[in-house]
Amino acid sequence: MLDAIDALAHAHSRGVMHGDISIGNLFSVDGKIILIDWECGKLFGDGELAGVRYGTRETMAIGYLLGRPYVPSFDIESLLLCFLQIVTISVVIPESNAKKWSKAGKALRWGEPFGVVSEEIQLATDRASLWGEGEAMKEIVGILEGSHRSLAELLSSIAKLDVPKWSDSGADDDLNGGGQDGVVKEEQWEELRTVFRVAKPFSWEGCDEEL
Repeated sequence: MLDAIDALAHAHSRGVMHGDISIGNLFSVDGKIILIDWECGKLFGDGELAGVRYGTRETMAIGYLLGRPYVPSFDIESLLLCFLQIVTISVVIPESNAKKWSKAGKALRWGEPFGVVSEEIQLATDRASLWGEGEAMKEIVGILEGSHRSLAELLSSIAKLDVPKWSDSGADDDLNGGGQDGVVKEEQWEELRTVFRVAKPFSWEGCDEEL
């Protein structure tokens, strides 16, 4: 993930947003993650008019789901949703928690097409519970703690970043303020990198070695 973070940081330093970060646009080549498909890319300040959206719904930032103009921090939110999607699809959970894990994964509704406005609002509300002290992330972390403690700790750290609020302009809105210019600050980039740098090794299959 650090490779993808650095790629985005470089693009943002040039005033360019990706606009469509999904697991299909993350390629692993010689042990490095390459971010491809920049056809939805745009310059800072060139977000679409409200209600017009391009990209991949399942990893779309909350504010963009709600039809707000695209801002740079939405790229980060989408990237972290990609990581969560990979986790829920790839990690092997002990049989004792398999049903809970399957239910938690279905609740995230990966792969659903665009819906009517009311459905988009509900999805945005559900996605908001993955951040901060949200119940959806607490449930995922709680399931992982018994067999994948290192991964559970990493997801907890990601949730604490509360990336949707990085674009918050102070609007009276619990989802995403869509705020101001949404440019990611240098200290936020470093905070994001640190979460992955200090993460303990984890296994997709069975239990973490430390257990």
